[in-house]
Amino acid sequence: MKDCRLLGIDAGTTSLKAVLYNGEGKQLSSATREYRLITPKPTIVEASPEIYWESLKAVMEEITMKLGASEINVDALAISSQGESFVVLDKSGNPLRNVIVWLDSRAREESDIIRNEFGRENVYHTTGSPDVDPIWASTKLLWMRRNEPDNFNKIHKVLFVEDYLINQMTKEYAANGSLYCSSLLFDIIRNKWWQNMLDFLNINEEQLANLYPSGVVIGHLTEQARKDLKIATDAAVVTAGMDQACGCIGTGNISSGILTENIGASLNVCVTNEKPIFDKKMRVPCQTHSVNGKYMYVPWTKSGGIILKWFKDNFCEKQIEESERLEKNIYDILTKNIKNIPPGSNSIIMLPHLTGAVSPEMNDLARGVFYGLNLSSDRDILVRSIIESITYVLRSNIELVEEENITIKTVISSGGASNSEIWNQIKADVLGFPIRTIKNQDSGCLGAAILSGVGVGFFKSIEDACDVIIKKGKDYYPNERNVKIYDQYYHVYKDLYTRLEPVFERSAEILSNIERGE
Repeated sequence: MKDCRLLGIDAGTTSLKAVLYNGEGKQLSSATREYRLITPKPTIVEASPEIYWESLKAVMEEITMKLGASEINVDALAISSQGESFVVLDKSGNPLRNVIVWLDSRAREESDIIRNEFGRENVYHTTGSPDVDPIWASTKLLWMRRNEPDNFNKIHKVLFVEDYLINQMTKEYAANGSLYCSSLLFDIIRNKWWQNMLDFLNINEEQLANLYPSGVVIGHLTEQARKDLKIATDAAVVTAGMDQACGCIGTGNISSGILTENIGASLNVCVTNEKPIFDKKMRVPCQTHSVNGKYMYVPWTKSGGIILKWFKDNFCEKQIEESERLEKNIYDILTKNIKNIPPGSNSIIMLPHLTGAVSPEMNDLARGVFYGLNLSSDRDILVRSIIESITYVLRSNIELVEEENITIKTVISSGGASNSEIWNQIKADVLGFPIRTIKNQDSGCLGAAILSGVGVGFFKSIEDACDVIIKKGKDYYPNERNVKIYDQYYHVYKDLYTRLEPVFERSAEILSNIERGE
């Protein structure tokens, strides 16, 4: 088992990472490549279709270089992918336009049309999505039909990022339900495409990839893909799923009683269940797990690490230069001084809804706010307030899980934020209970690698693989004094959002009028 080589790829919103493991889960080499999104307007978020394949080629070249080789051996690989972002291809396999990234919210009018057509309750109990949000792929396909009819009528295939990369590797079209469960295109109860939605959008099944369970071998790398990726062997390409589902597998969250919180670009709380759970107030998504036959209760929001990346990209030029000069992680540099700032960031509170709020507020009109700025407010204080605000959102989503009387025995931290000791401690203090980490923090890559190993028979099951590979890391315990402080600020945070709700609506109306030239 130790000698097999499994490659886990995590195609995220703002970066792509690949990790090469042996059969015991030991990292042999890894590399990451960040990419910028195209954001010409507040509601538009796109990416070049080539960026994912080019980024994968770049990280594979770095992995081989770190191993001192010109090419490497890989037995199997799988891709953990962001959901929703999609590329449309013509009959020649060429992209018709830029990728519409999941953060994009241009299709507000179309979301209203779909909601009125199907009704929220019907949508929720068919797809697991509690509302028709403009970020779901179905709304943006309808937007394309209404606003880009030439492109829409030329669509040969609609592919999500995992599907696109699988096609680049094998020339096959393959998808799985765990990636599509928030698209409104997939029926999570019947485990098939939702035909009523396809008919409404004027999309047919032939324009989508073929559905497979997670952990299934789709094919093997083409000769060109092996050359591009510096892979010497005839590696098997295996289905995996959405990053959150793969991340659950990579942390061992494959049975009831475990809650995983993941702060990557977005923020997700995942609880594994044997059957679907639907929130009576229709606020919390229910999704298909990459453990076939199981489900996830998934409170989530767009307000995750992408807020810190936004701050870094726009206000931290000197820190970026320092990071490059010293070859240090930029986020370690940004957060190195914040432990000296008291809990609550000197009463500065941020609302991190730069692209709208999802769970629990479900408000696409919400926007980012720094409250409490004064002349002593510096970069370090703002960085800490961003981290605290994202953690307040985490607390509000965990409270939704508790409302369902779901018994949670263990809370596991995963995603990029789990690499930060100060952030893990802030989470323990804001939430008021212990946070567990695992030694391998790249849970999306690890989950994908596990599925690849299961797919080719290196492991008998996901359960057996997790028993072998996943090792417990450090636990973080709440500081009782900080718990009391954060509890007060958390309620100020909630009150601030409530009071600003009508302001968000009015501001959006003004912006809409300006864009229409009124």
